[in-house]
Amino acid sequence: DLMWDEQVVDAENDVTGLVTSFLAVQVLRFAVSGQMPQVNGGEPEAAVFAHAWNEVLIVLLAAVACSVAAYAPKLVLGHRQVGPGGWVNWARVMETWMTCLGMTSAWCVFFGSRWL
Repeated sequence: DLMWDEQVVDAENDVTGLVTSFLAVQVLRFAVSGQMPQVNGGEPEAAVFAHAWNEVLIVLLAAVACSVAAYAPKLVLGHRQVGPGGWVNWARVMETWMTCLGMTSAWCVFFGSRWL
């Protein structure tokens, strides 16, 4: 039963990270390029190679910022726990935060490198 709970929590964190990060990067790409990405994240072939260097640089710098932001709270806060009756499981919040930002960083590198 304990193993099942662990697997469910891991799956929830992974799905949350994947969905949140993909949507965040779609918003970033639209904000940077002014062109709405397709539903699957792709772009027309002509648009992929039409991005300026500053657009590529912004997306790649966002990847670095997300990487730093993903691991900074763990370094600062460590494994903060709330006592009995507390409403937040800080370990899970931090794990979800790290997963979301880590995947956001990966999506930024993926799309930024495609724009090169």
